[in-house]
Amino acid sequence: MNTFKTIASLFTTSFLLTSGLLAQPYEQTLTNSSEWTLKSTNLWGSRTDTLHVSGDTIINSTNYKVVKFKNFGPRYFMNEDTKTGKIDYFSSSDSTIKTAIDLSLSLGDTFGFTAAWSSDSIIAVVDSVYNQNNRKHIRFDFELNYAGDERLEFIEGIGSNIGLRYRDRTSVNLNPYLLCYWKHGNKEFSNKYYNGECFEDQVGIGENSYLSQEISVFPNPAKSTLNVTCEKCTEMTVSIYSSTGKLIRQTKTSQQQKRLDISQLKAGFYLVLTKTDLGTITKRIVKN
Repeated sequence: MNTFKTIASLFTTSFLLTSGLLAQPYEQTLTNSSEWTLKSTNLWGSRTDTLHVSGDTIINSTNYKVVKFKNFGPRYFMNEDTKTGKIDYFSSSDSTIKTAIDLSLSLGDTFGFTAAWSSDSIIAVVDSVYNQNNRKHIRFDFELNYAGDERLEFIEGIGSNIGLRYRDRTSVNLNPYLLCYWKHGNKEFSNKYYNGECFEDQVGIGENSYLSQEISVFPNPAKSTLNVTCEKCTEMTVSIYSSTGKLIRQTKTSQQQKRLDISQLKAGFYLVLTKTDLGTITKRIVKN
């Protein structure tokens, strides 16, 4: 009798595993702490901005996350089906519902989106389905020629490697690329093409690779003290901005190292702007 129960138990467990009922729990992409640092290009050059979840709302009895950029653009309303891994959205300027992510796709399935240069849909074909770091990946044959021929991917718990709003007709023209994804103050995703670098520009201020080596901002994440050093600088003005662009603190020093007390700041994301006689650089930090 015990042998029969053991066999029956093993059969049931095997069935549940193969049917997917005991598969790895789905990791949700849209949380109230989700932020996507995205890079794009236009006629005036490249820029980065942060798409973030700003709250919740109910529209036509459906729960949506309100998602928007910190520096420009409309609001987006996104709904995530945690059973299929499908994310639908529409914006405050376009009520057409679009699908941004669909993790239920299989090998050989197609996914269509539009671009401003084409009146027809661009059809991407799933060429690989795999798991990495306990996350499901759906990879397409659509190459991102502006990112070393990296291919478009849907990533469980992240979105995609080009963000979430690429179904907008003009967005594809901007060569969108996901630099980093943040959740609960932690960096959950780093890009491949820029070697995991996360940076955020303000208007008229860009990231300079030379200055990145000369000016150090550490530790990151920081808890109570933040250090800014530049051995070759004769003067520095260090400004700390909130994630919404509000100036919180500014200090000027002729020393080559400045130690800032940030113990009173709330946990979250901040932008540290360091202006020196060598140039100006911005660094994104996380305050724990």
